Amino acid sequence: MRQFRCAAFGRFGEKLLRWPGEQRLLNVRTYVKVRDEPAICFLAEWQSSWINAQVGPHLYSLPYRWGRLKYGRAAGDIRWGAVEDRCQTAAAGFHYEVEAEGPTIRAPKGSTTEFLLERYVAFNKCGAANKSRSFRIQHSPWEVRSARVHHFGDELFRQTLPWWPNAQFVSADISEGAKNVAMSAPDVASKGSVIFDGMYSF
Repeated sequence: MRQFRCAAFGRFGEKLLRWPGEQRLLNVRTYVKVRDEPAICFLAEWQSSWINAQVGPHLYSLPYRWGRLKYGRAAGDIRWGAVEDRCQTAAAGFHYEVEAEGPTIRAPKGSTTEFLLERYVAFNKCGAANKSRSFRIQHSPWEVRSARVHHFGDELFRQTLPWWPNAQFVSADISEGAKNVAMSAPDVASKGSVIFDGMYSF
């Protein structure tokens, strides 16, 4: 995430929130429905900004953990990443190398990729306050390429998520990202049934 700012205050808001700078994130999430609306629920999220890692759980009920995150490109269409949890004494980490393949497209209707990406509201409950919060985001549909996994080191997940050893690989995709992403202020999640809607994702 780059140029994080408060949209309501224009350039002043950008200067006011300049302290986060560039933020790198890694999240593990699951998929839910709230009153038939497709949504996501974050289970764990590593955040490169120490300040945001403290603020996020209180404002948005996000399960932030302070991490050391590095992402980059190698030759051709190779992408790589490495993540460590700064609050854990063990040296376990998450690291991967993938290669983008095929054309850049919008996720086809009804595809697994559409199921995983095209959700624009989140419901969470964590942090010291343990309050339910929701927020929405808005941007153009994701454009992605399929990816072939060359290396996948999941020690961090095995150490953090008890259910992870039972997880099964489904697919991998790469996106160059989205621009002009709008994120709403946190709201107290309204009461109603939450239905788990399928698989986990990171």
